[in-house]
Amino acid sequence: MSSLVSIGRIVKSRGVKGEFIVLPLTFSPERFDDVSRVHIKLDDEIKEFTLEYSKPYGRTIIMKLLEINSPEEATSLRGGQLMVPEEESPPLPEDVYYYYQINWRGERYNRDRQ
Repeated sequence: MSSLVSIGRIVKSRGVKGEFIVLPLTFSPERFDDVSRVHIKLDDEIKEFTLEYSKPYGRTIIMKLLEINSPEEATSLRGGQLMVPEEESPPLPEDVYYYYQINWRGERYNRDRQ
């Protein structure tokens, strides 16, 4: 499996259909428009899901997964990290980096350098 990067955090369930609220960790909410499958990391376990739909909701995103159909199931995902494969990240302008590409000293991460 390729490297996964976090694009959001599940903050709470919403409604009775299994929807939940996601706090985006991306520079643009439109990032979610091209997502069809997501991985959710919760308690050191990662599971893959199919995105049924997502829509903006203020500064957050309402999301519904095909496999999650009740408020109880959605609540069980609370606190989970919503992740996608790194190669699905859209390209950025020159000299702009994703947070996972910068180390604690503020230097750009170079995966090729060991």
